[in-house]
Amino acid sequence: MRARATSTVNRSRQPTHRYLEATEASAHRGAALTKQLLAEGKEVIREMAQIGLEAKGYRVLSAPDGASALSMYRGRQKDIDLVIADMVMPRMSGSELFAHMKEINPAVRVIVSSDYSHDQEGQRILRHGCLGYLQKPYNIESLNHLVRPVLDSGL
Repeated sequence: MRARATSTVNRSRQPTHRYLEATEASAHRGAALTKQLLAEGKEVIREMAQIGLEAKGYRVLSAPDGASALSMYRGRQKDIDLVIADMVMPRMSGSELFAHMKEINPAVRVIVSSDYSHDQEGQRILRHGCLGYLQKPYNIESLNHLVRPVLDSGL
């Protein structure tokens, strides 16, 4: 029996003054041209997620581990609208990555994914401003079902 993907959107943060800009071409496809940073240690999951997000009109930077993701974020934080990070990655965990990004930008928008069902660490970072939790295994539909409301929320 295959596990069902679940996702959670955290809408408790106060709104920020960031607004999404959509072009006419992307608006009819249901996706704003936003840039996302995808941090995932498993290559096959990272590639599947990147292909699926790009098919929906998103621009995606991908990183194979938390340390690489943090380096990319430091250099491009103003261009990154959303970070999608795995909780368990080489060189730096998703929760460590989230903490470092919050130090750089307290308004960073992050969704985390995990093989574990709302584990204690996942619950903790949701309470500290993470905007969503994506249960693995997930498919591209469940990823996009979570990404779009987070981007549309204005948080």
